[in-house]
Amino acid sequence: MFKIIIITACGSFFLSTCAIADCVYDTGGTTPTLTFTPPKTLVIPRNAAIGTKVYTSPIMILTSRNYTCDGVINTGVRNLVGTQPVGSSYVYPIGNSGLAFKWSYTGASQSELYYLESFPNSASYTNSYLTVNGSSNGFEIIKVGPVQTGAEIPAGNILESKRGSLTDTILSLSQKIVVTESTCTTPNIMVSMGDQKSSGFSGVGSRLTPKAFNIALNACPEGIKGVKYRLDPTTEIVDPTSSVIALSKDSSAIGVAVQILDNIDKPLPLGTDLVFSGYKPVGGNFIIPLKAAYYQTAKGIKGGTANSSLTFTMTYE
Repeated sequence: MFKIIIITACGSFFLSTCAIADCVYDTGGTTPTLTFTPPKTLVIPRNAAIGTKVYTSPIMILTSRNYTCDGVINTGVRNLVGTQPVGSSYVYPIGNSGLAFKWSYTGASQSELYYLESFPNSASYTNSYLTVNGSSNGFEIIKVGPVQTGAEIPAGNILESKRGSLTDTILSLSQKIVVTESTCTTPNIMVSMGDQKSSGFSGVGSRLTPKAFNIALNACPEGIKGVKYRLDPTTEIVDPTSSVIALSKDSSAIGVAVQILDNIDKPLPLGTDLVFSGYKPVGGNFIIPLKAAYYQTAKGIKGGTANSSLTFTMTYE
């Protein structure tokens, strides 16, 4: 007795048809590539917080593309320039640069911008014919870690949107981007107090005529939105309210300290971040005008050398 055994991957019926879950373009359909021209240099504020948006691309409109999807398939964005995110994410690392891409998207009939999620996400279709036309696409670059100055974001394809095995859109750069951190040049400062007479003091808490000096901010690049600065003494703070600091150990004067003032002779807060109101985002050269004065701390004064020092720290926004 003869028996016929028919083996099929899709069922138990002779001449059955196997449906493969996937998406396919219409005849002649091809994957569109949106090519952006970014700046050649991307300047990142040195103290920018994690998550700070450091660049937003222009928007490009995607022309019509048609394809058919059937079955349960994986969709989402694949990262072509760094590690593929694990799990659901909208952030695509750019190598080890400390930066990442986000793909922004607004549908033709939508008004709200949202971000495309990483591959793979499961989606179910039943022989669905899809037409995508007129969507707005772009990308953002955000800070995700310590920025590697001199790192390069390569030209070429950076992100691709997948529907099954079909690539439905590619984002590309026409030129590489070199990453730098934005800083101003700040030279060391030597304030010459000159020879001054103790007879100018009138008692504890009095001071001699202040000496003006400037903190120079040179060659500040365009794009820094704001600057904060702080002064931290390398010696003891004698009087925080009056911004008085002790002399250094190599000084021989007694009963004297140094007071730090702003340009209108008010005590300058020490160890505190202060906004420099004179800064302009166009960049260039700036000065922070300050003053220093000898300050009497004891009834008995002995003349001699009277030195002190502070460190100067800038924070960029």
